[in-house]
Amino acid sequence: SSGINAEWPLRPGKSSCSIFNRVRFQSLQFNMAILRSMVLSMVVMLVASKKAASADPVEVKNLKDLLLTSMQSIVSLNELVTDLADKMARYTTSMSDTRSYVKQLKTSVVEAIGKLSSSFKETQEDVQQTKVVVGDLQKDANLTAITEQITQLRESLAETKAEYAGMNKEVMVVGSEEKAGDAKCVKVCAGTTGRDTTDWAGYSTHGLKLTVDISKCGYVKIPTITTSVEGKGYHWRATGTSAVYSTTTKGFTMYLEGGREPGHNPKGGKAEEWEWNVEWIAVGYTC
Repeated sequence: SSGINAEWPLRPGKSSCSIFNRVRFQSLQFNMAILRSMVLSMVVMLVASKKAASADPVEVKNLKDLLLTSMQSIVSLNELVTDLADKMARYTTSMSDTRSYVKQLKTSVVEAIGKLSSSFKETQEDVQQTKVVVGDLQKDANLTAITEQITQLRESLAETKAEYAGMNKEVMVVGSEEKAGDAKCVKVCAGTTGRDTTDWAGYSTHGLKLTVDISKCGYVKIPTITTSVEGKGYHWRATGTSAVYSTTTKGFTMYLEGGREPGHNPKGGKAEEWEWNVEWIAVGYTC
Protein backbone atom coordinates (compact mmCIF):
# COMPACT_ATOMS: atom_id res chain seq x y z
CA SER A 1 0.00 0.00 0.00
CA SER A 2 2.80 2.42 0.84
CA GLY A 3 4.54 1.52 -2.44
CA ILE A 4 1.40 2.34 -4.41
CA ASN A 5 0.93 5.67 -2.72
CA ALA A 6 4.57 6.53 -3.26
CA GLU A 7 4.35 5.84 -7.00
CA TRP A 8 0.87 7.33 -7.58
CA PRO A 9 0.04 9.76 -4.81
CA LEU A 10 -3.60 10.77 -4.54
CA ARG A 11 -4.35 14.06 -6.30
CA PRO A 12 -7.26 16.40 -5.60
CA GLY A 13 -10.01 16.11 -8.15
CA LYS A 14 -9.15 12.55 -9.36
CA SER A 15 -12.06 10.14 -9.46
CA SER A 16 -12.13 6.99 -7.29
CA CYS A 17 -12.56 4.89 -10.45
CA SER A 18 -9.26 6.18 -11.87
CA ILE A 19 -7.44 5.41 -8.62
CA PHE A 20 -8.95 1.91 -8.48
CA ASN A 21 -7.76 1.12 -12.02
CA ARG A 22 -4.27 2.29 -11.19
CA VAL A 23 -4.23 0.06 -8.08
CA ARG A 24 -5.28 -2.94 -10.18
CA PHE A 25 -2.58 -2.18 -12.74
CA GLN A 26 0.10 -1.98 -10.03
CA SER A 27 -1.19 -5.20 -8.46
CA LEU A 28 -0.64 -6.99 -11.78
CA GLN A 29 2.90 -5.66 -11.91
CA PHE A 30 3.48 -6.93 -8.38
CA ASN A 31 2.13 -10.39 -9.25
CA MET A 32 4.41 -10.54 -12.30
CA ALA A 33 7.42 -9.77 -10.12
CA ILE A 34 6.48 -12.62 -7.72
CA LEU A 35 6.00 -15.03 -10.65
CA ARG A 36 9.38 -14.12 -12.08
CA SER A 37 11.00 -14.73 -8.70
CA MET A 38 9.35 -18.15 -8.47
CA VAL A 39 10.56 -19.08 -11.97
CA LEU A 40 14.07 -17.93 -11.07
CA SER A 41 13.98 -20.09 -7.93
CA MET A 42 12.86 -23.12 -9.97
CA VAL A 43 15.71 -22.54 -12.43
CA VAL A 44 18.15 -22.54 -9.54
CA MET A 45 16.59 -25.71 -8.18
CA LEU A 46 16.79 -27.33 -11.62
CA VAL A 47 20.49 -26.53 -11.92
CA ALA A 48 21.11 -27.91 -8.48
CA SER A 49 19.25 -31.06 -9.38
CA LYS A 50 21.35 -31.55 -12.50
CA LYS A 51 24.48 -31.37 -10.41
CA ALA A 52 23.22 -34.01 -8.09
CA ALA A 53 24.46 -37.39 -9.33
CA SER A 54 21.56 -39.24 -7.82
CA ALA A 55 18.91 -36.96 -9.52
CA ASP A 56 15.76 -38.73 -10.77
CA PRO A 57 15.33 -38.31 -14.56
CA VAL A 58 11.53 -38.17 -14.22
CA GLU A 59 11.74 -35.43 -11.66
CA VAL A 60 14.15 -33.48 -13.86
CA LYS A 61 11.72 -33.78 -16.79
CA ASN A 62 8.83 -32.58 -14.62
CA LEU A 63 10.87 -29.58 -13.55
CA LYS A 64 11.64 -28.78 -17.19
CA ASP A 65 7.93 -28.95 -18.08
CA LEU A 66 7.08 -26.75 -15.14
CA LEU A 67 9.73 -24.26 -16.21
CA LEU A 68 8.41 -24.19 -19.80
CA THR A 69 4.82 -23.69 -18.63
CA SER A 70 5.91 -20.89 -16.30
CA MET A 71 7.78 -19.13 -19.10
CA GLN A 72 4.71 -19.36 -21.35
CA SER A 73 2.57 -17.95 -18.57
CA ILE A 74 5.03 -15.08 -18.16
CA VAL A 75 4.81 -14.30 -21.90
CA SER A 76 0.98 -14.36 -21.79
CA LEU A 77 0.98 -12.24 -18.69
CA ASN A 78 3.34 -9.75 -20.34
CA GLU A 79 0.96 -9.48 -23.33
CA LEU A 80 -1.98 -9.00 -20.98
CA VAL A 81 -0.18 -6.28 -19.05
CA THR A 82 0.85 -4.55 -22.30
CA ASP A 83 -2.77 -4.61 -23.58
CA LEU A 84 -4.03 -3.38 -20.22
CA ALA A 85 -1.50 -0.54 -20.23
CA ASP A 86 -2.65 0.51 -23.69
CA LYS A 87 -6.28 0.49 -22.60
CA MET A 88 -5.42 2.47 -19.49
CA ALA A 89 -3.65 5.07 -21.63
CA ARG A 90 -6.70 5.40 -23.90
CA TYR A 91 -8.99 5.52 -20.88
CA THR A 92 -6.88 8.27 -19.30
CA THR A 93 -6.98 10.29 -22.57
CA SER A 94 -10.74 9.81 -22.83
CA MET A 95 -11.23 10.95 -19.24
CA SER A 96 -9.10 14.01 -19.92
CA ASP A 97 -11.25 14.90 -22.95
CA THR A 98 -14.40 14.33 -20.91
CA ARG A 99 -13.18 16.61 -18.13
CA SER A 100 -12.36 19.30 -20.73
CA TYR A 101 -15.83 19.00 -22.31
CA VAL A 102 -17.52 19.13 -18.89
CA LYS A 103 -15.50 22.21 -18.03
CA GLN A 104 -16.54 23.94 -21.30
CA LEU A 105 -20.15 22.91 -20.73
CA LYS A 106 -20.07 24.30 -17.23
CA THR A 107 -18.68 27.59 -18.54
CA SER A 108 -21.43 27.79 -21.19
CA VAL A 109 -24.14 27.04 -18.64
CA VAL A 110 -22.80 29.70 -16.29
CA GLU A 111 -22.76 32.26 -19.11
CA ALA A 112 -26.31 31.34 -20.19
CA ILE A 113 -27.58 31.62 -16.63
CA GLY A 114 -25.88 35.01 -16.36
CA LYS A 115 -27.57 36.26 -19.53
CA LEU A 116 -30.96 34.95 -18.39
CA SER A 117 -30.54 36.66 -15.05
CA SER A 118 -29.64 39.93 -16.78
CA SER A 119 -32.63 39.64 -19.15
CA PHE A 120 -34.97 38.86 -16.27
CA LYS A 121 -33.68 41.87 -14.39
CA GLU A 122 -34.25 44.14 -17.42
CA THR A 123 -37.78 42.74 -17.81
CA GLN A 124 -38.52 43.49 -14.18
CA GLU A 125 -37.27 47.05 -14.70
CA ASP A 126 -39.48 47.48 -17.80
CA VAL A 127 -42.51 46.21 -15.88
CA GLN A 128 -41.77 48.59 -13.06
CA GLN A 129 -41.45 51.52 -15.48
CA THR A 130 -44.75 50.56 -17.11
CA LYS A 131 -46.44 50.52 -13.73
CA VAL A 132 -45.05 53.98 -13.03
CA VAL A 133 -46.34 55.31 -16.38
CA VAL A 134 -49.79 53.83 -15.81
CA GLY A 135 -49.83 55.27 -12.32
CA ASP A 136 -48.91 58.73 -13.67
CA LEU A 137 -51.69 58.49 -16.27
CA GLN A 138 -54.19 57.60 -13.60
CA LYS A 139 -53.00 60.44 -11.36
CA ASP A 140 -53.22 62.98 -14.18
CA ALA A 141 -56.69 61.71 -15.17
CA ASN A 142 -55.40 61.32 -18.75
CA LEU A 143 -56.48 57.69 -18.87
CA THR A 144 -59.97 58.61 -17.76
CA ALA A 145 -60.21 61.31 -20.43
CA ILE A 146 -59.09 58.88 -23.15
CA THR A 147 -61.67 56.34 -21.98
CA GLU A 148 -64.40 58.98 -22.13
CA GLN A 149 -63.38 59.98 -25.67
CA ILE A 150 -63.46 56.34 -26.80
CA THR A 151 -66.96 56.00 -25.32
CA GLN A 152 -68.12 59.16 -27.14
CA LEU A 153 -66.71 57.88 -30.41
CA ARG A 154 -68.54 54.60 -30.01
CA GLU A 155 -71.81 56.40 -29.32
CA SER A 156 -71.27 58.69 -32.33
CA LEU A 157 -70.56 55.70 -34.55
CA ALA A 158 -73.74 53.98 -33.36
CA GLU A 159 -75.77 57.12 -34.11
CA THR A 160 -74.23 57.39 -37.58
CA LYS A 161 -75.10 53.79 -38.33
CA ALA A 162 -78.65 54.39 -37.17
CA GLU A 163 -78.97 57.48 -39.35
CA TYR A 164 -77.59 55.60 -42.34
CA ALA A 165 -80.07 52.80 -41.76
CA GLY A 166 -82.87 55.40 -41.61
CA MET A 167 -81.69 56.98 -44.86
CA ASN A 168 -81.84 53.62 -46.58
CA LYS A 169 -85.45 53.32 -45.51
CA GLU A 170 -86.27 56.87 -46.65
CA VAL A 171 -84.73 56.47 -50.13
CA MET A 172 -86.57 53.91 -52.22
CA VAL A 173 -86.61 53.12 -55.93
CA VAL A 174 -90.07 51.86 -56.92
CA GLY A 175 -89.19 51.51 -60.59
CA SER A 176 -86.08 51.65 -62.77
CA GLU A 177 -84.90 51.34 -66.36
CA GLU A 178 -83.34 47.96 -65.61
CA LYS A 179 -83.84 45.09 -63.16
CA ALA A 180 -83.64 46.37 -59.59
CA GLY A 181 -80.39 46.07 -57.67
CA ASP A 182 -79.77 45.60 -53.95
CA ALA A 183 -82.03 47.87 -51.88
CA LYS A 184 -79.10 48.56 -49.53
CA CYS A 185 -77.16 50.09 -52.43
CA VAL A 186 -79.65 52.82 -53.44
CA LYS A 187 -77.79 56.10 -53.90
CA VAL A 188 -78.88 59.69 -54.52
CA CYS A 189 -76.37 61.69 -56.54
CA ALA A 190 -76.76 65.34 -57.63
CA GLY A 191 -74.75 67.97 -59.44
CA THR A 192 -74.58 70.85 -61.87
CA THR A 193 -72.65 71.49 -65.07
CA GLY A 194 -71.62 74.90 -63.67
CA ARG A 195 -72.35 78.44 -64.78
CA ASP A 196 -68.88 79.01 -66.21
CA THR A 197 -68.06 75.45 -67.23
CA THR A 198 -71.07 74.26 -69.25
CA ASP A 199 -69.96 73.44 -72.79
CA TRP A 200 -73.06 74.00 -74.94
CA ALA A 201 -73.10 72.94 -78.57
CA GLY A 202 -75.38 74.49 -81.21
CA TYR A 203 -78.24 72.41 -82.55
CA SER A 204 -80.70 73.35 -85.34
CA THR A 205 -81.61 77.04 -85.75
CA HIS A 206 -82.55 77.94 -82.19
CA GLY A 207 -81.33 74.85 -80.29
CA LEU A 208 -78.52 73.62 -78.04
CA LYS A 209 -77.13 70.19 -77.17
CA LEU A 210 -75.30 69.11 -74.00
CA THR A 211 -73.90 65.79 -72.68
CA VAL A 212 -73.72 65.55 -68.87
CA ASP A 213 -71.16 63.31 -67.10
CA ILE A 214 -72.38 61.43 -63.99
CA SER A 215 -69.70 58.71 -63.92
CA LYS A 216 -68.49 59.72 -60.44
CA CYS A 217 -71.80 58.56 -58.95
CA GLY A 218 -70.69 54.94 -59.42
CA TYR A 219 -73.98 53.52 -60.67
CA VAL A 220 -74.07 49.96 -61.95
CA LYS A 221 -77.60 50.23 -63.33
CA ILE A 222 -79.22 53.06 -65.31
CA PRO A 223 -80.48 55.64 -62.77
CA THR A 224 -83.55 57.86 -62.82
CA ILE A 225 -82.63 61.42 -63.84
CA THR A 226 -84.42 64.69 -63.01
CA THR A 227 -83.14 67.93 -64.60
CA SER A 228 -83.68 71.67 -64.73
CA VAL A 229 -81.88 74.63 -66.28
CA GLU A 230 -80.47 77.41 -64.08
CA GLY A 231 -79.20 80.77 -65.33
CA LYS A 232 -79.64 84.55 -65.13
CA GLY A 233 -81.96 85.17 -68.09
CA TYR A 234 -84.25 83.93 -70.85
CA HIS A 235 -84.13 80.26 -69.87
CA TRP A 236 -87.77 80.50 -68.84
CA ARG A 237 -88.55 80.67 -72.54
CA ALA A 238 -86.53 77.55 -73.35
CA THR A 239 -88.15 74.20 -73.98
CA GLY A 240 -86.66 70.72 -73.23
CA THR A 241 -85.23 71.67 -69.85
CA SER A 242 -86.49 68.41 -68.35
CA ALA A 243 -86.11 66.21 -71.42
CA VAL A 244 -83.44 63.53 -70.87
CA TYR A 245 -82.01 61.45 -73.73
CA SER A 246 -79.80 58.35 -73.98
CA THR A 247 -79.23 57.82 -70.24
CA THR A 248 -76.48 55.40 -69.19
CA THR A 249 -74.69 54.71 -65.91
CA LYS A 250 -72.08 57.28 -67.03
CA GLY A 251 -74.18 60.17 -68.31
CA PHE A 252 -77.10 61.53 -70.36
CA THR A 253 -77.87 64.05 -73.15
CA MET A 254 -80.20 67.11 -73.32
CA TYR A 255 -81.55 69.21 -76.18
CA LEU A 256 -82.88 72.74 -75.60
CA GLU A 257 -84.65 75.19 -77.87
CA GLY A 258 -84.71 78.92 -77.09
CA GLY A 259 -87.43 81.45 -77.73
CA ARG A 260 -88.02 82.50 -81.34
CA GLU A 261 -88.53 86.15 -80.47
CA PRO A 262 -85.66 88.48 -81.42
CA GLY A 263 -82.90 88.33 -78.84
CA HIS A 264 -84.03 85.01 -77.33
CA ASN A 265 -81.89 82.67 -79.45
CA PRO A 266 -79.34 80.96 -77.10
CA LYS A 267 -76.91 80.10 -79.89
CA GLY A 268 -73.84 82.12 -80.74
CA GLY A 269 -72.55 82.27 -77.16
CA LYS A 270 -75.71 83.67 -75.68
CA ALA A 271 -76.26 80.59 -73.43
CA GLU A 272 -72.79 81.05 -71.95
CA GLU A 273 -73.49 84.79 -71.53
CA TRP A 274 -76.73 84.01 -69.74
CA GLU A 275 -74.87 81.36 -67.62
CA TRP A 276 -77.22 78.56 -68.55
CA ASN A 277 -76.31 75.31 -66.78
CA VAL A 278 -78.03 72.00 -66.10
CA GLU A 279 -78.81 71.01 -62.52
CA TRP A 280 -79.59 67.33 -62.10
CA ILE A 281 -80.52 64.68 -59.54
CA ALA A 282 -79.98 60.97 -60.08
CA VAL A 283 -81.27 58.00 -58.06
CA GLY A 284 -80.02 54.48 -58.73
CA TYR A 285 -78.16 51.37 -57.60
CA THR A 286 -74.46 51.15 -56.94
CA CYS A 287 -74.47 47.37 -56.44
